[in-house]
Amino acid sequence: MGARYWAAVLGLPVLLAAAPAWGRFTPPPSKPQPLWEAGVAGGVASVAKYAGSSERHLYFAGFPYLIYRGPWLRITGRSAHLMLVEAPRYWLDLSGGGWLPVNAGNDAARLGMPDLDVTLQAGPRINYLAASTARSDTVLRLAVRAVWSAAAPNDISHRGYIMEPAVRVAIRPLGRKGRLSVGATLSALLGDSEHNAYFYDVSPRFATPDRPAYKSGAGLVSYALGLSAGWKLTENLQFGVSAQVRTLVGTVVGDSPLVEDDRSYTVGAGLNWIFWKSERTMVLPAPAEE
Repeated sequence: MGARYWAAVLGLPVLLAAAPAWGRFTPPPSKPQPLWEAGVAGGVASVAKYAGSSERHLYFAGFPYLIYRGPWLRITGRSAHLMLVEAPRYWLDLSGGGWLPVNAGNDAARLGMPDLDVTLQAGPRINYLAASTARSDTVLRLAVRAVWSAAAPNDISHRGYIMEPAVRVAIRPLGRKGRLSVGATLSALLGDSEHNAYFYDVSPRFATPDRPAYKSGAGLVSYALGLSAGWKLTENLQFGVSAQVRTLVGTVVGDSPLVEDDRSYTVGAGLNWIFWKSERTMVLPAPAEE
């Protein structure tokens, strides 16, 4: 494994160790918020079929929108987390993610190979609030997750493990009471050999003159920079946009024949309307919402 791999593995723990000297402060008190909020949301997104694919999907969706701020369960409208340990500057949660399926018959690079099933991820994530002011929060994160693919509810296969160190900065240009929020997340994705093989290896039986056999091994898969912005048009209506650029340049899978484009991007926009709120309120000790 190369120096970049070990730098990505060790980088965030080193930052976590140094963070107490970096940010000696008391986080500002949080204001009471509704225990839950419910509404509807809709949006559009353009995403690559998988990181490294030159082919894309365009999705339009409308769905119920829920925010829940319980002592253990947090639902933010876009994600859900189970809180295990929580303090004003440290918290440990269980988080997840996943990737949509890819039909190999409709993908030029994977033609004749097995489909990529829906993938699901779940595992612990440690978070550290390194800095917090009225206008910004800086959070360091390290997630370790197991990965599964699901061809059907009764056909689930383990696909290895991933590690994702990240730094997220949330900015409120108009202060905590302002209607505008901006976020930036810089992250790296590392996978073991089983995970990387599922997405990027080509076994000899599927090799062709234009797609030679390939074996990736464990290590750094990609770097990503994500940007987002949200604007509260009214107290209950919010518009948001997001974009992410991911690169596989110089990684252990960058030379795979299944990587057609070593830089990929995701863009999206959405609108959510909250029409029902709990009268009961909750004060969260950490800015864990995303």
